[in-house]
Amino acid sequence: MRTPVQRDHAIRVVLVPDEDDLAGRLDDAERREVIETRDARHQTPRLRVHVLGLGRILVQRLETLLQGLRPRLIRDVAVGRIDDEARVDLPDTGRPLLEFLCARQRRIERMRATADRTPRALDICLPIGPLGRQGNRHQEKERDCRAVHPHERYAIAENRHRSRFARWSMNTRIVLTTLGVAALSALVFVPLAAQAARQSSPRPLVSEAQYERWQTELSNWGRWGPDDQLGTLNLVTPAKRRAALALVKDGVPVSLSTNTFFEKAVDVPCPAEWAMLTATDTGATDRIAYPCIHGAAATHIDSLAHTFFAGKMWNGYDTKTLVTMQKGAARNSVLPMKNGIVTRAVLYDIARLKGVPYLEPGDRIYPDDMEAWEKKAGVKAGPGDAIVLRWGRYGRRAKLGPDDNAAGFDNSILPWLKQRDVAMIVWETAGYAPQPPGDLFRNAVHNFVQAILGIHILDRADLEAVSEAAASRNRWEFMLMVTPLALPNATGTPVNPIAMF
Repeated sequence: MRTPVQRDHAIRVVLVPDEDDLAGRLDDAERREVIETRDARHQTPRLRVHVLGLGRILVQRLETLLQGLRPRLIRDVAVGRIDDEARVDLPDTGRPLLEFLCARQRRIERMRATADRTPRALDICLPIGPLGRQGNRHQEKERDCRAVHPHERYAIAENRHRSRFARWSMNTRIVLTTLGVAALSALVFVPLAAQAARQSSPRPLVSEAQYERWQTELSNWGRWGPDDQLGTLNLVTPAKRRAALALVKDGVPVSLSTNTFFEKAVDVPCPAEWAMLTATDTGATDRIAYPCIHGAAATHIDSLAHTFFAGKMWNGYDTKTLVTMQKGAARNSVLPMKNGIVTRAVLYDIARLKGVPYLEPGDRIYPDDMEAWEKKAGVKAGPGDAIVLRWGRYGRRAKLGPDDNAAGFDNSILPWLKQRDVAMIVWETAGYAPQPPGDLFRNAVHNFVQAILGIHILDRADLEAVSEAAASRNRWEFMLMVTPLALPNATGTPVNPIAMF
């Protein structure tokens, strides 16, 4: 903002500490001055000496923005004027602005720790006469000295010649402001633009043809013999169990089970049933029933007789003769898991990876999400392990209420799961919804991993508590214990899986 012009054409001298020696050396060895001049024809606002107090992040971004600038231009930007090189603390060849800023930042930090900011009387001696002409820049100049009062910020010295600093202060401010805006834009908007570009370019869907090819290319049928009913649980060896036991450090158990749902909801289409049978002075009895074990009433484990492809279930068994309405599952039932499951589990907390309490319905989890979590958490699932996949379903339900839509594995995860050779998947939901047009059916991953890969699925797990327990310890692997009920011919059973830290 302009102020009334004074007729005495005064020079204003601003006292600043050593750290703000913006323009180089002046005659006084203890203090540096930044000068702004006003005259009757032109008025330049006072230079804010802290304009170069850029943060470390800005300095880092400037490294890429200023590559290739000519040394002389860089010197003009950093110092403002180079006509009088004897009074500018830079070599003739110049140096990059980044180096200048970094050195200035280090100097500021040192000076802030030691500088004495107490006002003191100071004699300021400034050259009289213009310095900008090439022929005069090395000539001795007459000097005009004025005393600065220790309790005043400014000293006024009369001089009819404009200081050389006034001619560059406004230009320097404009240049530095422009560079700052450009650097901050690169810092803030470039990552956001990249993220938006990724979101605006949805990944291709797995086609029906690809899905059918994988049924042959990725199949584990016959891997453990023609009579196998355990599938990938064959990979849970005694050595794997001992390794899982070694993960128990605190002796703290955490349940991965929901409470059983006895009321119907949009995400509980077939709730459990409960009724009291007796209640007397000597005791009580009740009746609990699970009309639909796969109806989301409780956390449960599926047997390998739960899903089929073209009349074939795990290991190529014919479903027409081995799974009937009268006798249930004669093969691949729950019963082969009677001895329980103890293995190493790895929590993949994708909601935490994304920095959100929960993902949103329709969000898909890709192999690179899983690997990004492995890099962040420092853990990796391998053969015989259980993958525990959290997107935050029950945290979202507690906050927003029931919702049948969900996040989940993208169908492209199937080759990745085959490669990792895991024994079990523990998740909150079987598939993602809503789905994009042209996608496979909702349970494409669920059905494939059971019938083709032989991986057991522990469904409808509540992973909020184990997420907090793991985060509080920064330990994302633990021992997992699952004890299925000994139910002959059943396709699933309620379970209460326990994580041991």
